[in-house]
Parts: sequence; C-alpha cells; structure tokens
Amino acid sequence: MHPHDPANRHVDASTLPDPRIDARTRSGRLKMVLLLLFCASPVIASYFTYYVIRPAGGKTNYGVLVQPQRPIPEALRVVDEQGASQPLTAFKGKWLLITVHGSACDTACTEQLFLARQTRVSQGAERERVVPMWMITDDGPIDPRLTSAYNDEQGAVRFLRASAPALADWLPVEAGGDVRDHLFLVDPIGNLMMRFPAKADPAKVRSEMIKLLKYNRVG
Repeated sequence: MHPHDPANRHVDASTLPDPRIDARTRSGRLKMVLLLLFCASPVIASYFTYYVIRPAGGKTNYGVLVQPQRPIPEALRVVDEQGASQPLTAFKGKWLLITVHGSACDTACTEQLFLARQTRVSQGAERERVVPMWMITDDGPIDPRLTSAYNDEQGAVRFLRASAPALADWLPVEAGGDVRDHLFLVDPIGNLMMRFPAKADPAKVRSEMIKLLKYNRVG
C-alpha cells in the first residue's frame, strides 16, 4: 500500500472528540431542560386543568377567555398614587383585576370599583394574591370619597393613570363595545386572560376567581 495513501495517515487521538465530554454536555443540557420544565410545571398544570379538564364539572367559564392571550405591552406605563411612573409589567406576579374609567367616576364606574374591591375581599386568605386596579384615563382630580372607599388597606384598589389609546389597543371588546363596561383579568405571568361581561354578576365573578386561585398557585 502506498505510504501516502490517506488510509495510512496517522490520526492524532488528541483531536478526536472525547465521548466522555459529549456525554457530560448532553447530560448538562438534559438537566437544564428538566429544570426549566420543573419550574414551569405549576403554570402548565394549572392552565391544563382550568382550560382543558374544566374542574367545575365541565361548565364553561363565566368570563370570556382572551385567546390568544395578550401579554402586558412592554411600553404600557402607569402613574401611581404618588405620581411615580412605572411599567405595568412591574405588577407581574399578582392577579390583576382591571377596570377603565375617567377620573369623573360615574355610577357605572363606582359599580365596577365596588365589584373589583369585593372580589378581592371575598377571597379571604387568598386576597393578597389579587390586585384590583382602576386605570384612570385622564389627569382630572379624584373624589377623596373614592380614595377612602376603595384605595384603603382592605380593598386595596390601586388608582393608576394610563393612556386611554394604549389601554384600548390592549384590552379587547366586542364590536361596538366599550372598554369601560368590563372588568379584565391579567394572570401572574402578565397575560391578559379574561374579560368579564358588562354588568357582571358579583357572585359569578367571585366564583371564577376562587377557581382560578385554587387551581393556579402561581402569584
């Protein structure tokens, strides 16, 4: 055989891949994937249970599920009670009950605030997981009686000012509907997931929240 035949060339063993290193790499990647699945499993399980298995005997939800879910827009900012501006995404980790009205809060507005407040209060020991929010769409003054009634320690409704167009782009309503007619629910991951009907039944909203908090331990 010719000495220059490629088959006779010496192969430097140091240049060959070490199967032990490859095995460790694969093992590390597998562990990383399993860790990510483990961390996400409570969310995956709770959504599967709630959306697919339908724990309440297969009954439909009272609220309308927003599909596909809409994450909180990164650019959406709110101004809090002290005048500080922050992204709404800063509130991730809690269940957010959102109502939208101007500062001149009429009867429909106060009914929505009462519904949001009582939904939180009625959750008992789980109420700290729920943050009701009044998204105020102008710069007008707030009646101090509203602050006393809803922005207290018990009700803990947050009074946040936000851009009306930005909210309208994010919060879906049916054709001809008005964003002010609805209470919206955002999950702890930051996804807009549900819209409650206009003039919602407080008992049914409360029941819906109880189910969600029971089957989803995130937030």
